[in-house]
Formats: sequence, C-alpha cells, structure tokens
Amino acid sequence: MSTEGECVSEKLRVEVLGKGESRWATNAHEFDSPEEATTFAHDLYSRWGMVESLRVVPVSRPRGEHYEPGSDDPELLRVPVPLFDLGHLVATPGAIEVIERRGINVRFLLVRPVTGDWGDVDDEDKARLDQAVINGTRILSAYGPEDDPDRLYVITEAGRSSTTILLPGEY
Repeated sequence: MSTEGECVSEKLRVEVLGKGESRWATNAHEFDSPEEATTFAHDLYSRWGMVESLRVVPVSRPRGEHYEPGSDDPELLRVPVPLFDLGHLVATPGAIEVIERRGINVRFLLVRPVTGDWGDVDDEDKARLDQAVINGTRILSAYGPEDDPDRLYVITEAGRSSTTILLPGEY
C-alpha cells in the first residue's frame, strides 16, 4: 500500500463482515486511494447497523475469505465527527451533469469536506481551510486535478447557511 495522500498502483475495495457472518463481503466499488476507501468505509458504517468489522484490501485479493481475528481494521469503525454543518445543499447544472455522468456518490463527496478532507489543494490552502472551520469563514474544497474538466468545487458559505457543488468555471 501507500502512504497518506498518494494513489496506489492497484485499486482498493472495502470489505464488510456482517454481524453473525463468518466471511467477508464486498460490492463493486473500487477506490484509487486509502483515503477514499476509508471515507467510504466510515460512511457505510455510519448508515448500516449490521457491520461487525471492516477492512480495506487490494481488489486482487480473493473475495469471500473467512474472517480471521485481527484481519480487520478497528479504526474503520470509528465514524468521523462532522466539523461543521453544510446548511442548505445545492448543485449547479454543470456539477449535476458531471455527477450523473461519472456516477459520483454525492453523499460520499460531501463527507469529505465536512470531515476535513479538503481534496486536491496545496498545504497552504489546507491550513487556511482548517482555520476557516475554526473562524466560521467560507470553505472551498476542490476534488480532481486542476486540469480535469470534471473537477468539482464544494463551497460552504460563512455562517454555514449553504453548501454548493459547482465546476470551477461556474465559480
């Protein structure tokens, strides 16, 4: 695997051990980084009460393995606490088109900024956004490389009255 913030050469998946089950289960979701897989695992655990254990594994790992004690990641069962309210949620037509065309899970997208994952911004911007949470000022996260026409901004206004998903050209 790789260190935080880096992409891995092989895609990852999240495996779930349901309560009372003896084998790991998975779905078709694949992730490019440990952070994306972890965010998905946290979101899944927050919504599904039947989760006993979770783990992130490479997609090449065989499916349906028997559960072995210690093969899970207990940290994935810790749901991150939201850092701020999103307020009223809206998306621009351009963002909606990208979301639909790329099959982006909006809930997954919104979990990222609200838990402090500012996306594809530099360290200076990350520090500024950390301060914006404390100060209650505007938060602008960016997801996707700068040259990607499908890059999305997620902007939460000062006062936390609303959050907008939009394309950079719609800013």
